[in-house]
Amino acid sequence: MIENQPTSDEVLNALSLNDRQKEAVLINDVPLLILAGAGSGKTRTIISKIVYDIEVLGVSPYNILAVTFTNKAADEMRNRLRLYMGEEKASGVTIKTFHSLGAFLLRKYALPAGLSPSFVIYDEDEARSLLSTKYPDLKIKDLKEPVKNIFAAKERGYSVKNYMSYSDSHTDVYDYFKTYDAALRESGNVDLPELISITTSLLLSNPDIRKQENERYKYIFIDEYQDTNAAQFSLVKALVGRDNIICVVGDDDQSIYGFRGS
Repeated sequence: MIENQPTSDEVLNALSLNDRQKEAVLINDVPLLILAGAGSGKTRTIISKIVYDIEVLGVSPYNILAVTFTNKAADEMRNRLRLYMGEEKASGVTIKTFHSLGAFLLRKYALPAGLSPSFVIYDEDEARSLLSTKYPDLKIKDLKEPVKNIFAAKERGYSVKNYMSYSDSHTDVYDYFKTYDAALRESGNVDLPELISITTSLLLSNPDIRKQENERYKYIFIDEYQDTNAAQFSLVKALVGRDNIICVVGDDDQSIYGFRGS
């Protein structure tokens, strides 16, 4: 664990970085895109930059947001920060997946978003159950493919209004989508993919809320940036203000979610 108020050299030595990683860690006043191949220590570089910002530059953990793609990766990032800085500082950093970040912000601003603070987040199984109440003559298993298609479209930022412009849209799914969306709005709940789109809309339509979040997350880090799709990019763009410093790390040769529109 790093001593209180260490020097820059002490932190860099403790982090055991190579020359290129050190170079990235020392850039902290401009937006930064880091492209690197598999196994090159991309996530390690993000973690090191967070440690450096807190321990050397004196940035408050409260002002740092790190976004990754899976809960497992978020937990790993949190655990590795604990090793360097201890529980108190590590727990002060906001580390989320895109979906959990959306849920976090919507819980915080539920009323401005038109939601109850106790709203429920539907997964595909729950979405099928909801839709089945509108199609009592169909079995739930018959709704598996339509709901899967709806969720895939929503993950890429499509709504009922522009669904038919979605490259993988299906005319027979459109009616299901309209019915499902109306039922979901009536329930007062949200589904997993629209956590991102509703949060983005909330920020863009409420300048005061957007300003508040811009001012909180002065430093934003995104891991596996090559897998970011259009909806996720829109959320990031809404979170980044004029004075924010953003660092994204990725490998443009390894977009594992290309089929989702990354």
